[in-house]
Order: sequence, then structure tokens, then C-alpha cells
Amino acid sequence: TDGSTCASPVAPFAIWRVAEALLAVATLLVLLPLVRSGGGELGLGRPGRSLVTVSVGGAIIAGAVGLLVGPTLAAPFFGPVRLDLADPQLLLPASAFALANGLLEELVYRGVLLAWTSRVSGPRIALVGQAIVFGLAHGGGPGVGGSPVALAVAMAAAGLGAGWIARRTRSLALPAAVHVGLDLPLYVWNACRIA
Repeated sequence: TDGSTCASPVAPFAIWRVAEALLAVATLLVLLPLVRSGGGELGLGRPGRSLVTVSVGGAIIAGAVGLLVGPTLAAPFFGPVRLDLADPQLLLPASAFALANGLLEELVYRGVLLAWTSRVSGPRIALVGQAIVFGLAHGGGPGVGGSPVALAVAMAAAGLGAGWIARRTRSLALPAAVHVGLDLPLYVWNACRIA
């Protein structure tokens, strides 16, 4: 919590999230044949060139916006947020964290949860359901300084939008790319601040 490891290539905050993501993917690989599912159903098919281009642009824009105005947007939920971006080395662990976290959460919420619950409930209920679960999972915690309800609602709205895009494009590429970009400042806020 003293921020001393935030720029380290083996920063614990990043390494733990990468390990969690690998464990989740390994678990998913075991489950896929058991539930008779595949990567295409989860939005993991190969996206077209235009979707890749839009996704890369989305990641770059989301990352820049997150780093530049993220503290202002986060303030109502977490209190004053200041990002110290002086050490460019922090981009390596921040990128590792953002990739692991963004890809994992999109795979779980917009991939698995959306696809597998659609089988039972239909696509509309699954779309709303995954957004609610996403909002509830992100609505609280020790760092929340504002209303957890407002945060949960904001995150549910983001989950609804990401789910709609995943359904519309039949791919997790764009939601995952934007999520990864937005998770760069999340790493800096969590790993580099001084408690």
C-alpha cells in the first residue's frame, strides 16, 4: 500500500490479477465441453478487420480518456483521485493488469454469463441480468467513498452497453478493448497510490 512496487514489472497487484485470469481461463477450458459450448458462442470468434480497427482505436481512446479525465469521473464514487504518471515504467505492469482484468471480466460477464444464461432465459433477460450482476460485483468495496448504489447503477449501465455491443457485433473485441483501456488508470489508482 505504499506504492513502492507500482512500476515494477512483477508488481504484486498486476501479477495476482494475471494469475487469477489464467486460473479462470483454465477453469473455462474444462467447462466448455461439459456445457457443450465453444468460443464462437462466447464471442471469441475471429473479428473482422474493421472491428479490430475500431477496437484498437477504442482501447487507445478509452485509455487516454481514462488516464486524463478518469480521476474527475471517479471522484463522486471514490473521493479525490490523483494519478501519478511520472514513471513510464508503470505502463508495463499497468498493461498486464489491464489486459488480464479487462479480458477476464469481458469473458466472464459478456461471454460466459451472457451466452449461457441466454440459453435458459432468452437474450433480453440475459443481457439485463449480466449487467445487473456486473453492477453488483463492482458496486462496493473498501475504496468506494461515494454511494455504492450509484456506483452499482453506473457499472450496470456500462455492462448493459458492453453487452449490447457484444451481442450486436457477435464479438468481445470492442467491449474488451475499451475495458482494457479503462483499466489502465484503475491499476495506477490501486497500485501506485500511497495509503
